[in-house]
Amino acid sequence: MLKRSSAQRRAQPSRVVNRMRPVANTYNPQLRTFEVILATDAPVDRGNFFEVLDVAGASWPESLPLQLDHVLSVENTIGRVENIRIENGQLVGRARLSQGSDLDWLASRIEDGTITSLSVGYRVARWQNRNGERGSKPLRTAMSWTLVEASLVVDPADPAARIRSKGKVMEDEVIETEDTATEAATETATSEDVAIIRRTAEALNLGADVLSRSMDSEEDPGTDNERAAAVAALRQRTAPARRTATRHNAETLDNPSAVRRAMTGAIVARMTGEEPQGAARQLAGLEWDEMHRSYARSMGIQTTGLSRVDLFTRLLATSDMPQIAGEAVNMNVRREYEAAASPITALFGSRSLQDFRPQNDVIVDWTTLKVDRVAETGEFKTSAVTDDGEPVLLYTLGGITSISRQLYINGAGALANLSGSQGRRLAADEADRAVAFIEQASHAGPTMRDGTPVFHGDRSNIATLNTTSLATIVTSLMTARAAMSKRKGRGNVIVGVFPAYWIVAPEFEETALKAVATVQASAIADVNPLAGKLQVVVEPRLSATDKSWLSANPSQMDGLVKATLEGQPGPMTESRWGFEVDALQFKIRHDLGHAFVEWRGWTRLDHAAVP
Repeated sequence: MLKRSSAQRRAQPSRVVNRMRPVANTYNPQLRTFEVILATDAPVDRGNFFEVLDVAGASWPESLPLQLDHVLSVENTIGRVENIRIENGQLVGRARLSQGSDLDWLASRIEDGTITSLSVGYRVARWQNRNGERGSKPLRTAMSWTLVEASLVVDPADPAARIRSKGKVMEDEVIETEDTATEAATETATSEDVAIIRRTAEALNLGADVLSRSMDSEEDPGTDNERAAAVAALRQRTAPARRTATRHNAETLDNPSAVRRAMTGAIVARMTGEEPQGAARQLAGLEWDEMHRSYARSMGIQTTGLSRVDLFTRLLATSDMPQIAGEAVNMNVRREYEAAASPITALFGSRSLQDFRPQNDVIVDWTTLKVDRVAETGEFKTSAVTDDGEPVLLYTLGGITSISRQLYINGAGALANLSGSQGRRLAADEADRAVAFIEQASHAGPTMRDGTPVFHGDRSNIATLNTTSLATIVTSLMTARAAMSKRKGRGNVIVGVFPAYWIVAPEFEETALKAVATVQASAIADVNPLAGKLQVVVEPRLSATDKSWLSANPSQMDGLVKATLEGQPGPMTESRWGFEVDALQFKIRHDLGHAFVEWRGWTRLDHAAVP
């Protein structure tokens, strides 16, 4: 760099003299970095409309993954894109290739100019549609959008998106300022400023070696002002563009997330016959194929010239329609699962576990707390709380099923049948396991932590139900009811919980209902003491007709509990378009477990006709 004294600079007006030399592109083989043009506002032909990205409406993270051909996988992640900014109406950035030797081939092709094209993946939050002039295609502008990834490609949608070329680089530069500019530039170059110049000069291709020689020179005391001017210029050029916050309009179909929700809601409405809500109404009123065609257009998928069959095939194979169908199926599976739940599930308490490791459900026995009259000395009794727990373990139910492409094209009926059947099947399987859990070990139930089964003579929670007559049944139930209410905790304190449910087999239902029915008494002696006290629960899966159970309300006392995985209290559905089969596949799973955490709220009744 040519230098002049401060007096010379004050005597002459400012001017810049450059000598240029051609260079291939911006690839730096030592750092494996290169400047890229990510996006411009050039219209892209999408078939039945032109798409434009409003660069000013873009937002982005600190860095983007650099991929090959938009394949979003770890294997195809080859680097990162950083220092993203807007320059001259273009969205640009600095790409950094990974240092791995497996990418040497790619580095050499970028360096020699074999690979030049770039493309970006993005999500659009708000579109603006405008009709074309004089019969031309409509213009669809992404007014608010977010960068997701950048990819090296062969044929980019935007021809201007590419690896930047250096063109010509300045070899010599003379920067001169007038008196007023010099006097105003009182800021001197600090070590931070020097670092800024060195880092950004290379990124901006301004001749980093020349600037470095200038910064290392101490021949001219006026170079401080040159440094300050250079720092100011570089700061201005590299100032990050103001990022536009992504705003989602959740109420209109301009928002892709809203479109997806609306499509899911519209499919659910067709499956269940219920009235769609919100934006789903706009889609649910269309025919099955038109609903899908409208969705495709809203997501920028070309549908012109596609037959009905081709439309569904393309959506199922290349879009997120399998996931949308999976969400709709999952919603209906849960509804059917809850509707088909066995009545016995009403007797379960609930637990939520974080993972599949065995966990102890800790029950604090409040009866061991010491409460007594305070003596005149003011001394309070001390006590320890017993917190033994019973083990709880989750397991997974589930299966994979599918509907063919033909059935999906026929309409939502196949999805409704599939989801309804799957929900009912899960509910039935869960009920089978719950009853088997109660009846295990010849109706003694699971063994608890103390080594004794839930129902055992030592616990005094097995009673005889005298079935000779309705009167003897009522008497037996009242005796068992009183016994349950007098059970004590470990602190020898009465718990005081009464039974609320009577679980019986279908064969005993009529007798049980008569025993607890409200009667019109003609005398006090005829009043049914059980009226309104017990609710009969009929469980067809009970294997023995000569046994029944009394249970306290789970909201009043812990007893039998059902555990689920945290955040997933019901069945979950995953979906994909099949590869081996031409069908939409669904994997449905349900994580749950059962445990008896307290025996005092249950009593087993053994039926017998006692003379």
